[in-house]
Amino acid sequence: MRFRIISNVKVIIPLILALSLALIVACGSAADPEDTTSDAAPTSAPAPQATSAPAATAAPAATSAPAATQAPAATTAPASGSAPAATPVPQTAATTAPAPAASHTPTGELRVAMATFGNERWLPGASAGAEATAFHSILENLLTRDPNTGDNIGELAESWEIRDGGLVWEFRLREGPQWHNDEGAVTSADVQFSFERYAAEDSANARAGVFRKIGGYETPDPQTAIVNFNEPEILFGGDLNSGIPGTQYIYPKDYIERVGDETADVEPIASGPYKLVNHDRGVRMDFEAVPGHWKLTPAFANMSFLKTVENSTRVAQLRAGTVDIIGIGVDFANELKAGGVEIKSVPGFATVGITLGGQWEDKETYDPSVPWAQPDKDRAYKVRKALALAIDKEAVVDVALGGLGRANVSLPFYFQGEPWTLSEFEPIGYDPEEAKRLLAEAGHDGCWEFTINLVPWPGRAFLPAVGEAVATQWEANLGCKITRRPLDRAVFATDFRERTYPGVAVPYAMPFVGREPWQLLRLNSHIDGPVMLAYEDRTFSDYLDQLGAEADFDKRITLLQEMGRHMYSSLPRIELAEVFGIFGVGEAVKTWETAPGNGFIHNTAYVNLNWAPPGQPVTLAE
Repeated sequence: MRFRIISNVKVIIPLILALSLALIVACGSAADPEDTTSDAAPTSAPAPQATSAPAATAAPAATSAPAATQAPAATTAPASGSAPAATPVPQTAATTAPAPAASHTPTGELRVAMATFGNERWLPGASAGAEATAFHSILENLLTRDPNTGDNIGELAESWEIRDGGLVWEFRLREGPQWHNDEGAVTSADVQFSFERYAAEDSANARAGVFRKIGGYETPDPQTAIVNFNEPEILFGGDLNSGIPGTQYIYPKDYIERVGDETADVEPIASGPYKLVNHDRGVRMDFEAVPGHWKLTPAFANMSFLKTVENSTRVAQLRAGTVDIIGIGVDFANELKAGGVEIKSVPGFATVGITLGGQWEDKETYDPSVPWAQPDKDRAYKVRKALALAIDKEAVVDVALGGLGRANVSLPFYFQGEPWTLSEFEPIGYDPEEAKRLLAEAGHDGCWEFTINLVPWPGRAFLPAVGEAVATQWEANLGCKITRRPLDRAVFATDFRERTYPGVAVPYAMPFVGREPWQLLRLNSHIDGPVMLAYEDRTFSDYLDQLGAEADFDKRITLLQEMGRHMYSSLPRIELAEVFGIFGVGEAVKTWETAPGNGFIHNTAYVNLNWAPPGQPVTLAE
């Protein structure tokens, strides 16, 4: 093997940040992508036991249905993010064409190792977000992301338009996509069915709150799905995007209703270029390429996902040639370099920090004895700031992130140069003596005993190393007594869904999901949201609600500045650094186009293919 760092971003990061703001634009650039970094477990039936997926049956014939070519964008994104028009965005009429003829025959097997599959539930609403690392293999979304620009483009939807300031979203589906195993075409009824399941009371989807804002649907024909919101939802396109971690896929209504949830959960049917042929839960997933797929013909005839929890084991697998791609943390960058392993890097992937559990006063699990969440707001703030001052952020970047990060973060996604990032939002430095003084002012003669959870999220396997580095500094600088608690993300899912970790510190990396900071925070920090991975209070949630309904970009800037002041003055989470995402790749991987800022394993069907927008021919890379 050889060592070479490849960046998947074809433009510099500031340009990506500028281009990724697609506030209200139809057909190919609708809204800034959002991410569900908040992960949750289902509240319905327990996960089924290990079993095999259904035996594969014949795939639909290559000529079974025509595919639609992508309709060109009717408008371009406004330079400053101006408010959307209240009238329909004009659309260019879509045309239909046969599925792109394959320029090659799939051969061989692509093998991918990752730390977790999430909760491995194959039902709409049963998973939260991180499961996308596995589910993207067979499922498809209405929209996806252009890997060169980060813009939204159509996947199952060939075009879309936004009306009435975000109250109405209309999607025009392609006529080519088919469900596996001759289960028929993907239709607007499947879209409505999937969205309704995401909004259900027992939904674990981290975007459930967004889908619950939908007041009704119209499906006038199989290719048209109209979504009517009760209040403006200006960034809904980001919730439907396969270029970001999320599980807002489209599922087959007729199949699930016919066989029932229990069967569909272990024998899933989907529409992607691979189909599931075996699933040994907690161990591996095996896939076969679908002949004549409407979107692309994979380079590999077979694909396998292997669950390998230990980082060092995944590295060893890659070096031995038993896998071709691994999800790995930046903390292993130096080891990969030393071993001559090729690294694929994703700049601008996330901001990493420490979540301080318990800041949810309106919940039954609130514990007023937790020092950083006590009712005395001033003392609680001083405790949080003391903990922040006791961390050498540069050392964390060097030790835990392999140097692939920037310790310059004051608030999550309030990057320098953005109009909502004020000069007063200075990053908190390193000053152990001031930290001790603040603890004393807060009434603490030294530190106390508490737990730090070490949870490797998909695409963020470095988090336990971050937690260890921080815990070591807290012990050395403040005298804290810290219990390290290693956990799988699926196990911790119940805690962050039900808010049952007061007094526990959690290293957590918020992936970059779009230009505006609130796009992620409304999912993992809203007081009425399905999960909690930052903090909650009424004022903060009010800001998030106002931002979600405000179509005017300049007014959102003002709201974001005000929200930033509120967060900065309360310091709900300890920000550490911006972090890059990395993958280790073997010699079988010649090219792999991934979405900007997405450090999760995704787009595996495009490995060794020349990327092209859905509906256009995709060819084998030379």
